[in-house]
Amino acid sequence: MKRCASACIGILIGATVATPLLAQDENVCLQRNRIWNWKALDENTLLYKDRTQKEYVVTFRNRCAHVTRSNATLIYRNGSSLSCLSPGDAIGVKAPGYPGSVCRVESVRSGTP
Repeated sequence: MKRCASACIGILIGATVATPLLAQDENVCLQRNRIWNWKALDENTLLYKDRTQKEYVVTFRNRCAHVTRSNATLIYRNGSSLSCLSPGDAIGVKAPGYPGSVCRVESVRSGTP
């Protein structure tokens, strides 16, 4: 019985500590109309800065072809320019001389990689 009580207390403490961290990422909002610039770190990760120089890390579900090309253009396909970039959103990538691709957002979080 003491083992169960100790395990249950450990689980509750872990959940209590993790909840604010998980909730923090849920409230992140990178508005498309506030994007200042972006840089591809690799084919799975983009680093954005908004107009206030706040940084965001966006990861993709799968490899995003051609996003690392210096002349790549991003085309946002879901929602309005006032909406937040969110998991599941599609981003089109077009680079001259290469076929276009569509990449799905896996996560958006504030901060640096």
